[in-house]
Amino acid sequence: MEWELNFLIYLALFFFLLFLLFLLLFLLIQQLLSSAAGTAGALQPGRPSLREPWGLPREQEM
Repeated sequence: MEWELNFLIYLALFFFLLFLLFLLLFLLIQQLLSSAAGTAGALQPGRPSLREPWGLPREQEM
């Protein structure tokens, strides 16, 4: 009886940790995708850079 209880506890712990791992991977992928989508607009010419918000657009530099 004690062996079966130990086995069930370890099995539940294993699946819980597996669930946490997949959740972490999912959140990491979401963060990377939103970060990549946010930087895609900053690379277009004529827009001020996100890294240098004080920079002027290219039309005003000339």
